[in-house]
Amino acid sequence: MALTPIQAAIRSFLDRTGESERSLSLRAGLHEKFVNQIMRGKMQSNRGVTLTKLADAMGLDVNDLLKPEAALTGRPSDGREKPGLIIREYDVGASAGYGAEPPVLNGEGETPILAEWSMPEDLVRAHTTPGRRLALIRVEGNSMEPDYHPGERVLVDLSRRKPSPPGEFVIWDGMGLVLKRVELVPGLVPRRIRLISINPGYTPYEVDLDEHTIIARVIGKWQWR
Repeated sequence: MALTPIQAAIRSFLDRTGESERSLSLRAGLHEKFVNQIMRGKMQSNRGVTLTKLADAMGLDVNDLLKPEAALTGRPSDGREKPGLIIREYDVGASAGYGAEPPVLNGEGETPILAEWSMPEDLVRAHTTPGRRLALIRVEGNSMEPDYHPGERVLVDLSRRKPSPPGEFVIWDGMGLVLKRVELVPGLVPRRIRLISINPGYTPYEVDLDEHTIIARVIGKWQWR
């Protein structure tokens, strides 16, 4: 059965970005099964508010959803420079030390801001909700080598703090911020998490979930070659 133009545009976007139907629906501010129902032919969308929300979440104009060939490359440029998304880079090392409190990364706390970077909004739109909940920090130590090297900048989403699904997170361990792979340990009360270093020279360990503060999920990094 042939796809409708809207279905083809959505399928092209999902294949290109690797995002799930549910994630796209929620990021657009719609019901979690909205995209799934469109793809199954159970819902006929329209040009109203819902379609506009979906198009915005995909980085497209509403008309692009009716032209699947345009969805392959995203919103066409009109020749004008678009305003960039400003993301702050924080000096998290300045907050470290015994007895210190987890740093507040919102531009209003005491954590120093090293720089403000401008990034095209469409670049991050497909992977997370763009806005003030994004931040940049630098990796310290070698526990996550070879995937993350000391001094590399990582882009983190401060609004995503739940360790499910597993992934790389920035965590406050009582002394400073550390980057670890975090997994929930199933079947235990109180909840426990397993902290894993990619570098085999470091031993994984488990702690109660409330013993450490999960600051943010890592969603990307700068990599130089």
